[in-house]
Amino acid sequence: MATAKEFKSVLKQAEYLGVTEEQLNRLKLVRKIRNEGKNWQQQNAEYITAASVLFIAVVLPILLTYCTIIFKTQLGLLLLQRYLGRNQTIHQFSCIVDSSILLQAFRPPVNCSKCAGVTDIMYATNLSPKEFLEKYAFNMQPLVVKDGQSNWTARETFSFEYFKGIYPPGSKALNIIRNRCQFFPYNTEMNGPEEFFNMSKSRFEGKEDHWYIGWSNCAGSSVNEIKSHYQIPYFIPIELDHSRIDWIFMGLPGLGAPMHLDLVYGTSWQAQLSGYKKWTLQAPPECWGICPSQIEFTVGPGDIMVFDGNRWFHQTDIVGDEMSVVIGSEFF
Repeated sequence: MATAKEFKSVLKQAEYLGVTEEQLNRLKLVRKIRNEGKNWQQQNAEYITAASVLFIAVVLPILLTYCTIIFKTQLGLLLLQRYLGRNQTIHQFSCIVDSSILLQAFRPPVNCSKCAGVTDIMYATNLSPKEFLEKYAFNMQPLVVKDGQSNWTARETFSFEYFKGIYPPGSKALNIIRNRCQFFPYNTEMNGPEEFFNMSKSRFEGKEDHWYIGWSNCAGSSVNEIKSHYQIPYFIPIELDHSRIDWIFMGLPGLGAPMHLDLVYGTSWQAQLSGYKKWTLQAPPECWGICPSQIEFTVGPGDIMVFDGNRWFHQTDIVGDEMSVVIGSEFF
């Protein structure tokens, strides 16, 4: 075997003769001499570095974003449920890292023409389905309908005690929320619906810690019981497609949901049953200077708010002294 000095001499001679580095590296003997005394990692350092960069820059963000879509969104959980079957327990599967930030970073850009004419929240009463469809249904104009809960019994019925009776400890309804639906603790330190529906009186009253949570009413006998107290808002055309999943949000005065985007089927409606909620909407960055950078408004009992949560960044804060209770869904 040639010494290091002899090998360097050969390389210089090859360079003098016009042999390129790439051509030399193709020679098995040259590779063998260069790798003499090196371990596997040292011999393949360039490939390992390239693979690591590719994984961190491309593969990992894709995996984390995919995981978040599947486990953290309504659409993803519905697809997962169909794949696993109705008897499979979804909560057995989870993401190692919640990549909501990545999910928002890789979202498709918003067509800013949809919000170019928006200046503020709009209010309406006695709104016909035809007018709603023509003016508000599928653009980015946020709307509050003041008389949207006529003939509902939800305002007088929905409370923490009511839902606690719907989801008693060990019940099938409670297991369905945990295994097949979604539970959002937001910034509240709660490990699941069991802990929420069994919290102490002092915790419920906010004497221990602030809380704000949400969950989906997605399956089981509780769906019909809860739905019996409200209907699709009168102004939303019945011929539109409507999500079968409804959402319930409850919380004490303070921060509700932090600034975020939704990933749901379509346009959202939310009915404020009790308490007062301040909404802050922000246009996506690509629409700054075209659409209003921020819109703020407050809804109260009897109001129904309609907006596109897939395109407006939004945050909620519970204001006043009352607990907030909200029911909502989507149409598309």
